[in-house]
Amino acid sequence: MPKVGAATCGSAWGGSFTQSPDVAAAETWPYLVSQALGCQIDNHGIGGFSIDQTLLLYREHSRSDSIVILGLIELMLVGAGASSPAFFSLSDDHSPRASLTKPRFVLEKDRLVLIPRPAADVAAIRDAITSDMPAAEWTPLAFPFSLHVATAIYRKLTRTEQFNAASLASPREDMAALRRLGVSLIQTFAREAAIRNNRFVLLLIPSPDIQGELGRSLTMMMEAVGSQPGICIVDPSPELKDAYSRTGMLRTDSGHFSAAGNKALADATLRGLKACGIAT
Repeated sequence: MPKVGAATCGSAWGGSFTQSPDVAAAETWPYLVSQALGCQIDNHGIGGFSIDQTLLLYREHSRSDSIVILGLIELMLVGAGASSPAFFSLSDDHSPRASLTKPRFVLEKDRLVLIPRPAADVAAIRDAITSDMPAAEWTPLAFPFSLHVATAIYRKLTRTEQFNAASLASPREDMAALRRLGVSLIQTFAREAAIRNNRFVLLLIPSPDIQGELGRSLTMMMEAVGSQPGICIVDPSPELKDAYSRTGMLRTDSGHFSAAGNKALADATLRGLKACGIAT
């Protein structure tokens, strides 16, 4: 990301919607926020990361920034219970892909417990995947998730005879436990930021499919997260709706936000920073 100046005043975290891979570096929302503030907001977004991986990355790069912004999409909120996205994508021989495994957290009596990344062999990965919540109590995902996730679901549901057939036999509509885990990770993220004297900002990022989907995904996230003391929560819907009315399209071919969408997210973040007394 291009440097705005020598001073670093914050960092942005999350998955691909923070990384913003489909636009130029100077068109990402963390850079645009940097420009407006006149100091550097470093972009630590990594495609495919959920809240659990993002929290671990934050711990690894622990430092004192004045502002810590977590860009949250709906899939991140419910994806933290997965040991691996390998149940989305299988190798040609229908084995899970070792390169896709990840650590995860579980809630034990409201306490977060880290489950390490499984060893890079099929047996260990199978054990890890079949013990996690999305595998044991599979809930079909739906739009506004991007096309590649929909394709991944299709692969999983049509390959049950080769992979984890027993645990996939009865699809269920139970997301409450996954959402509780996601919210607990957000709270932990905020507490650890506060320990470092940082202000924690939660930017709720809906689907770029503004028509019909913007309200639903934002409503789900806001209901799940609720009001969190000490967390500045930003709802970007006014800026996104305005940008959509002017441009007519905020979605890239891969399902991320366009440059206009990133500009709207940056404007919303700045509004939120001012409303929370973090920026003037």
